[in-house]
Amino acid sequence: MARSRAKMIVLYVMVAAVVVWSAFPIYTTVLISLMDTREAVLTPTHWIPQQPTLDWYGRILALVPDATTGKMLAYADAFKQGFVNSIFVACVVTLLSVIVGSVAGYAFARFSFRRKNAWLMSILLSRSLPAAAMAIPFFFMFHQAGLIGTYQGLIITYLSFEIPLATWILMGYFANLPLETERAGRIDGLGRLGVLFRVVIPEAIGGVASVGILLFLISWSEFFFAYILVTGSAAQTVPPAVSELTTIMAGLSPPPELAASLVISMIPALVLGAIFQKYILRLKIVDPVVARTGEEIPFA
Repeated sequence: MARSRAKMIVLYVMVAAVVVWSAFPIYTTVLISLMDTREAVLTPTHWIPQQPTLDWYGRILALVPDATTGKMLAYADAFKQGFVNSIFVACVVTLLSVIVGSVAGYAFARFSFRRKNAWLMSILLSRSLPAAAMAIPFFFMFHQAGLIGTYQGLIITYLSFEIPLATWILMGYFANLPLETERAGRIDGLGRLGVLFRVVIPEAIGGVASVGILLFLISWSEFFFAYILVTGSAAQTVPPAVSELTTIMAGLSPPPELAASLVISMIPALVLGAIFQKYILRLKIVDPVVARTGEEIPFA
């Protein structure tokens, strides 16, 4: 009994340590965003703002003019446009990736067809390539096609690595669903796509929703390709916009303003996590290599 209680205490201490380690950067960012410039750079650091203010958020969102010049910040419009662009790109990429990944994942999970293992290996290898190895080919191809600085180029880039990820996760998820409901749908006259969209996906809605959230967050926070392909253009997203803020403010050094921009950029992730928390907690990602594949539906 004493040993079991000691194990529980150790477990709780470890969980608390992980929570503090993960939440501390977020706390400090929010803390700095509520301070004025002088307090933000004081030593020792104030762990509670003495005179908390939301002015920095107002300046970033062009709701409050700059206290020194009396004008709206020049880069506030660019930041707001980047925020809208990120939502648009992330939503489009997530929707297309979930649809294509669901169809492909179901095919790999349930059907037998030629060179199936080779296709699986190609999906795995596509996720193994480092981003730097793909950046130059993407840049030159999109430059020739006139897609640099466009939504289309960024969306195509994100789809190239999010569709394989969605396919891989959903393949293992679908492979562990019972076949009885699918067979019942086939008996009722549904085609294969009808079974997928009217039987399988409703049955696996928690897993599909969780994968969608994961894909949205990847698109939202992706910086490398966004910086290369759309920085300074009308299609610029939030990560490059925040990066530009660090460059613009290098000589002025207002940490609270940068912190406020980071907090604003975290809001969609926090909202999604809070709304769909129950789906995330229920998701059990299954490796397709060890998934149950003994019962397969012939492709033809």
